[in-house]
Amino acid sequence: MTATSLSSFSYSAIQPITTYIVPQKQAAKRHYGSHQYFTKRAWNVVQAYINHFTQPGDVVCDPYAGTGVTVIEALVLNRKGIYVDISQWAKFLAEQVAVAPVSINKLVEAFQTVESGCAERINQLWAMSEVDADSVPVTRLYPKDFPLPRNADVPFVHDLFTYRQLVALSELYYHIQSIPDPVYRDLLRYAFSATLYMCNRTFISAKGRKESRGGSSIFSIYRYKVAKRTVELNPWSVFQGRFKRLLACKKETNQVIGTNTDGSSSATFIKGYAQELTN
Repeated sequence: MTATSLSSFSYSAIQPITTYIVPQKQAAKRHYGSHQYFTKRAWNVVQAYINHFTQPGDVVCDPYAGTGVTVIEALVLNRKGIYVDISQWAKFLAEQVAVAPVSINKLVEAFQTVESGCAERINQLWAMSEVDADSVPVTRLYPKDFPLPRNADVPFVHDLFTYRQLVALSELYYHIQSIPDPVYRDLLRYAFSATLYMCNRTFISAKGRKESRGGSSIFSIYRYKVAKRTVELNPWSVFQGRFKRLLACKKETNQVIGTNTDGSSSATFIKGYAQELTN
């Protein structure tokens, strides 16, 4: 983290933080619950560091930003943020959390448009037997023959999904992409991305737990390992749940970021390498 200021505040006089800060990961809906990611630092610990080492209006830069906990908390505290990460996906996730304020009514309307377009078809698909579902044609585009890393259990992205999942997810994504407003389309794409975490062949549900309680092996062993037992959750039901979490996230960011003078416009999001910050 770096900070700059034109005020008379003396950064050289700042003392280290010597007291223990109890992590409160689950207390912020903007970071936890709306989307899974590999490593998310406790937002309140990050806040404490920003509060201690910077002043309002300062620039806070995170060159390995992930899903943007540092930059988002900088916005919450009326600082400016610079986000840098090599992952386009992580950058996208961070941008969706940071955008504020948004119209909750418009977000709900966008969801309802998608619901009217594909929910019934997906639910009908999930009511079929596997044999009958295999006869339903895939009519929408999906990532066919896109190669995976060599250590993956299957060669292509489409192999990470059952046939029924491909039909349903491609239908869902088609209707999300049909939303005309890019702000609300991207927010629903965020919820769709969170849905993929639970609707693929790497999803593992622990014994003795509800099938919906589990996670993708991608986030636990960092490779595309296909589960021995396929758990096929209804993508529409999962998407509904993820949308509810997204709503909670955006209501919170409307309050803690959207009420600031500049809001999310005070952050710059860059896909790039930390070694190239001087550029």
